[in-house]
Amino acid sequence: MEPVYAAESAIDKIAVESRAWAKKRPRTLSAREALAVLQFEATFVAVAACGLANGKPLTAEDRQRLLVAAQRVDVLADEAIG
Repeated sequence: MEPVYAAESAIDKIAVESRAWAKKRPRTLSAREALAVLQFEATFVAVAACGLANGKPLTAEDRQRLLVAAQRVDVLADEAIG
């Protein structure tokens, strides 16, 4: 499975399961899965930052995708914190 699809699949899994369970629920991702998502999103953010540092402006699509990355990291943090 390609990293982008693995990240989307893992986040979708959290979103679906977090709606299904109220406050008391088991963790939906293993530490390995969470780190794989974070690795992918961090790489995306680093590539965008390097582009900006080299004078390449972000497109509207790039900005939207960065917001998705931030949301995914936020979901993972909520998952880990509880």
